[in-house]
Amino acid sequence: MTTYRVKRSRSYFLAVLFACGTLLPTLGVELILKGGSLTLRAENEPLQEVLQAFAAYGVDVFVQPGVAATVNGNLVNQPIEEALDQIFEGFSYVTHWKSFKYSNEKVHTLKRIDLFLSGTIAASRHALPAGERSLLTLPSGTRYVANEILIGAAPGTSAEQFRNVLQKMGGHVVDVNETLGIYRIRLPANSDVMGIQRRLAALPEIAAAEPNLIYELPKNDVARAATSTGRTALTPVEGRPAVAILDSGLDRTFKDAPFIQASLNAAQPDQAVSDPNGHGTQMALIGSSHITPEGVDPEQNSAPIVAIQAFDSDGTATSFGMLNSLQFAQTQRARIVSMSWGTYERSQFLEVAMNQAANDGVLLLAAAGNDGRETAMYPAAFESVLAVAATNGDGELWDKSNYGSHIDLAAPGTALFPTTKDSGAMQAYAGTSISTPWVAKTISRYLELYPNAGTDVLRRNLRDSLSPIPGEPNIRQLDNAARERFLGTPP
Repeated sequence: MTTYRVKRSRSYFLAVLFACGTLLPTLGVELILKGGSLTLRAENEPLQEVLQAFAAYGVDVFVQPGVAATVNGNLVNQPIEEALDQIFEGFSYVTHWKSFKYSNEKVHTLKRIDLFLSGTIAASRHALPAGERSLLTLPSGTRYVANEILIGAAPGTSAEQFRNVLQKMGGHVVDVNETLGIYRIRLPANSDVMGIQRRLAALPEIAAAEPNLIYELPKNDVARAATSTGRTALTPVEGRPAVAILDSGLDRTFKDAPFIQASLNAAQPDQAVSDPNGHGTQMALIGSSHITPEGVDPEQNSAPIVAIQAFDSDGTATSFGMLNSLQFAQTQRARIVSMSWGTYERSQFLEVAMNQAANDGVLLLAAAGNDGRETAMYPAAFESVLAVAATNGDGELWDKSNYGSHIDLAAPGTALFPTTKDSGAMQAYAGTSISTPWVAKTISRYLELYPNAGTDVLRRNLRDSLSPIPGEPNIRQLDNAARERFLGTPP
């Protein structure tokens, strides 16, 4: 829920210089949001820099053209509304507050600021960019978002205790997944996220805390071009369970295709789904049967697809974005979730979310990885997830496929894709990304045939149907023969 407050500031904190004036040199802005309080130190700083500091904290900022000033002052732990009265002296502004339920109380966090010339509430205003996301690297090589942390409160923690924790670490709630009780917290600039994580772990009020991890699309398997194919007219059979493709989105040319059940841009929820990388579109075409991996028989009917854009245009996604993406898949009643990405860093929060989805009857599949390593990649290595390796066109384990005791099965992982949009040229690509949605759509077909099949029985019948892989005693594959056995085995 969002609440609004309209104010016209009357106190004296700013030296106002409108657009035609000259702004003084920038010496740096220090802004800290702590729950409901604000600390700001600025010495003859452009108002634009102060507003940009709010945007970097996760607050949406919209400004009417012509608003300009310099800021000179020092505020320490002042209530946000009182502080904004001073910061925006001489202007009109509207604040938007996001409310979320915590325990039996409502907690409010500043979500948006609209700033106008004095005495006006203009329709014309522009949004300030939040700034480029800064990333840091863990010893494992996995990256995480600088100055952000995810926390889950311990059972019995009161709203007041929760606010006190935020106050101590200088944290501002940017977003919350209320279903899981996980909070995305923005910290002051240059925060020691890992040190704060260790301190939070020692507090009885906190059940868990971890950095907002970064996930990356695989760099060495399928094409990144938007894809067109002649087999896009397949229609899902009524009652066939949907496959959620949690990936980089969907090319807009397919948004009204009959096989698309629903879509979401989780990376930028205010925008329509797109696919600047092309990877998600490729996965959707495999998961829906419009592209078939080499060595297996094509289907004549499509699986319905829920296309979720979790990755930004730079090919990265966050743990928190994945939590919201998974939740959307469940709201769309997708019985299967296909994830062709991973990292070597284990996220406790992502594991909890996937365990919960699995307990609700969702079949989760993830690519094992394309590094030719035995090391476990997540989410594939989570117990609730089926880890899918890749075979080549000859039915042998692909030489770059990850392997190990956590692998549940292998599947065909090479396919021909158009190299560019509307191009007739085709090129072969390989990867565990390809094998994962193919297994997912096979499971969708099984659930179409046996809609009452439980997760445990389905996984057992799938495992018992697999074929051997030459020279691989520990990994078995879902080839054509195994697929026929699986689809012919009722619960």
